Amino acid sequence: MCDLLKSGDYTAFSEIYERYSLQLMGHALKKCQDDDHAKDLLQEVFTNLWENRATLDIRKSLIGYLATSIRYSFFRTLKHEKVKDKYFASFMDFVNSIAPVTTTDHLIRRKQLEAKIDQEIQALPAKMREIFMKRHIEGLTHKQIAAELNISEKTVSRQVSYALARLRNRLPFLVLIYLINLTK
Repeated sequence: MCDLLKSGDYTAFSEIYERYSLQLMGHALKKCQDDDHAKDLLQEVFTNLWENRATLDIRKSLIGYLATSIRYSFFRTLKHEKVKDKYFASFMDFVNSIAPVTTTDHLIRRKQLEAKIDQEIQALPAKMREIFMKRHIEGLTHKQIAAELNISEKTVSRQVSYALARLRNRLPFLVLIYLINLTK
C-alpha cells in the first residue's frame, strides 16, 4: 500500500486514512487531552503524509510511522505553545510596566482638562451658567429647567445654545465634545 501511496494513488491514501485514523485519534487524544487539538494533530499528520508521499521512507510499519508522526507533531505544537506563552508573558510584563505611567499621565491630563472646562463654565454669565449646569451637569430637559426657573422653554434653549457657542469659541472642539458626552 505504501508503494501505491508513493506513486500518488489517492485511493491508497483514502484507504490508509480509513484504516488508521480512529486508532491515531485515540493516540493523539492520549497525548493532548483535547478533542480539537487531537483533530488538528491528526490532520497535520495526514496532510504531511500526502504532501511528502514521494519521499516516504517507512522502514517498519505504517501505523508505527504514523503514531510516531503524531508524537513528534504533538511535541512541535507543545514547543510552539511554550514559545507563544513566553512571548505573551514578556508582552504582559511590558504592558504592566508602562500602565501606571500611562494611567497617571491620563489622570493628570484629564484633571487639567476638567479644570479648564470648569473655569470656562464659571466665566459664563450667572443665569446662563445656571441653565447650562442644569442641562448638561444635572441632565434636566429644557422643559424641566423652564418649569423650575419659571422661564420659557425657548429661553432655556437659547441660553444653552449661547453657552455652547461661547464655550466652543473658548475651548477646542474636541474638549467641547468631551464635555457634552461627559455630561449626558
